[in-house]
Amino acid sequence: MYVSLKNTRIAISVGLVTVAFFAAAATTTGIAVNAGWICKIQIITLILSGSIPLIAGWLLLTFVFGRIYCSTVCPLGTMQDMISYIARRTTQRKHRYRFRRPHNGTRSIFLLITAGGIIIGNGLIVTLLDPFFNFNIIVEGTIMPVCTLGAAAVGAGIAAEAIITLAIITCISGRAGRLLCNTVCPVGTTLGVISRYSVMRMDINTDLCTGCLKCVDVCKSSCIDSESHTIDTSRCVVCMNCAAACPNNAIAYTSSRHRLQKPLMAT
Repeated sequence: MYVSLKNTRIAISVGLVTVAFFAAAATTTGIAVNAGWICKIQIITLILSGSIPLIAGWLLLTFVFGRIYCSTVCPLGTMQDMISYIARRTTQRKHRYRFRRPHNGTRSIFLLITAGGIIIGNGLIVTLLDPFFNFNIIVEGTIMPVCTLGAAAVGAGIAAEAIITLAIITCISGRAGRLLCNTVCPVGTTLGVISRYSVMRMDINTDLCTGCLKCVDVCKSSCIDSESHTIDTSRCVVCMNCAAACPNNAIAYTSSRHRLQKPLMAT
């Protein structure tokens, strides 16, 4: 079941990132594509436009289902997944993720910087940390010029910003998956505060877990602590990778919390 859920999520996220790509490409090529609606469901855009009902809708969805926005709707998140997937498949030694302690202090700092930028009306601060804006910059400044053989070239400043942004994202996501989403991104931090208490979440059945660590190996959020058999739901993006990889069906997306019925098996 979870393999199907994972594949469905991937299909939806790829479809949405394609729409976002055409929306961004329209600004440099002038190609008329009905893709502007993708901009209107991005959280920072909604905050700047003061769309309270839609913001409330995303917060409610996050409270119920967890960070599905980050795993499926955010185009920069999908781009990071693509980069990390390629990195895992092309490196000589198969790259595996590992559990990382949360950088809550760093997360809070970037969130406060973004909030301050919104309050004082400094668009530069906000856009620099907005994942959707950064996705657009990458498309406009690097991908489109390559696809059009330079016909969609942009200014030197935008091109330089796009190249630097893409290089940073490639280096970090290629090795650490969603580290940027769970450290720098203000949207991820905000939704993480809510998803910590979400109704639906990934939960480990300690009676079925044998400690094989296959879930840890594929957790791009590095939020599965194998020692305590817990998942940090503030960083989990509900990608279903862990549940799909578990050979013992020990991980479930559920509203219940499993209680230990018998001693853990030795790892």
